[in-house]
Amino acid sequence: MNWFGLPVLRPEARVFRLARNTFAGPGSTRPTGEDFVPSSEDRKEATAKGRDGRPLVSVWDSEKATIPLALEHMGDRERIAYEIEVGKVHEVGIEGGLQRFFVVSDPITPAKNLGSAGHCGIAGLERRANEPRPQWRALLDEIACRCRERREA
Repeated sequence: MNWFGLPVLRPEARVFRLARNTFAGPGSTRPTGEDFVPSSEDRKEATAKGRDGRPLVSVWDSEKATIPLALEHMGDRERIAYEIEVGKVHEVGIEGGLQRFFVVSDPITPAKNLGSAGHCGIAGLERRANEPRPQWRALLDEIACRCRERREA
């Protein structure tokens, strides 16, 4: 299956998100829904890449990237990694049997390091037209609740 030409990851794959820990606070082992809100940069990139303004929120394939390699792509290193199984993302927000969220492979090119191939994105996290804000926030919170902190030695 593809989303705008990008391959959708298999449900049993695991991805991690590097969050700033701004919203959850120090010592938290889970992100909040705020950590999954598409940024203005995500929206600009979606338009530039011809994805009809549909942003991807960056995550990393746990089999192809490590936290240190992913951090090399970030502007700052004050991040916490939260991991989730792809199938758990796909389960959230299913409406009438239709899947709303997709985790897709979106390798960074040109590659900066070996982890570049592991860059992915969660699609569908933007708030839809006329969607009540509390309903949208609840979906993002549900994804956050399914995450667990990831640590590497």
